[in-house]
Amino acid sequence: MIKYEKANEVDYEGVKNLLEELNFPSVTIEEGDFWVVKFEKEIVGVAKVQCFDEYHFMSYLGVAKHMRNRGLGIGFIKMLLDKTDKSVYLYTIIPDFFRRVSFEVVNFDPKLPAREQFGCKDCIPNKCVCMVRR
Repeated sequence: MIKYEKANEVDYEGVKNLLEELNFPSVTIEEGDFWVVKFEKEIVGVAKVQCFDEYHFMSYLGVAKHMRNRGLGIGFIKMLLDKTDKSVYLYTIIPDFFRRVSFEVVNFDPKLPAREQFGCKDCIPNKCVCMVRR
């Protein structure tokens, strides 16, 4: 059974392990920022969603390699989007994936968190774009 839910303290070790598996840089796991996808109690998906006054910012979105191509990522994003009436921003090197859930490429906005804090300098900066779902 698949469950999408806000991570709690019991989940933090599983979140940390999945982030390492996904090769995300060192991430601080703060209470209230992470959401998870669970399959039979195993954390198989993760996303960090930061809330700001005017928008939300999504980062560190990923699904465990052994659970990919099952629609979990798209389902996860749709669930997160359904929980807000604010714009949701993110940085990505796979814009076609996010276009499937109505994100659009926009110019980098100085009000958003700096790309560098997400390890973008170690990623593929010339392919990284800013996207929003309004």
